[in-house]
Amino acid sequence: MLPHQPYGDSRHLPIALKRATVVMFPKTPRPASMPSKYRPISLLSTLSKVAEVAILHRLKALVDASHALLEPQFGFRQGHFTTQQLLHLTEWTARAFNLRKTTGAVFLIVEEAYNQVWHRGLPHKLSP
Repeated sequence: MLPHQPYGDSRHLPIALKRATVVMFPKTPRPASMPSKYRPISLLSTLSKVAEVAILHRLKALVDASHALLEPQFGFRQGHFTTQQLLHLTEWTARAFNLRKTTGAVFLIVEEAYNQVWHRGLPHKLSP
């Protein structure tokens, strides 16, 4: 049994902090006749934004302390830019070329991948 927590269960955000006003912006210069041609922007309350920043700082500290991300992981990391990753790939390819070795690469476009995910089964697939 968990000890009494005067501010509720600390493992979950209150529903009020999860509410957002969604504004749809058209993706220019595409025609605006289809819903897929719009980009949703969620406008959160100030308290939600403060909670988001606090949680983000905590998660970053945990991830950094546990070394959960490998150094080559560039997506969504501060100080890791796409241009650096491209430079790394170019250097790696040139080094292999000079050693008369081959280099293979696979590039995935995952633009619509989120829409294809079985969301209810995703936690099960991600659990160890």
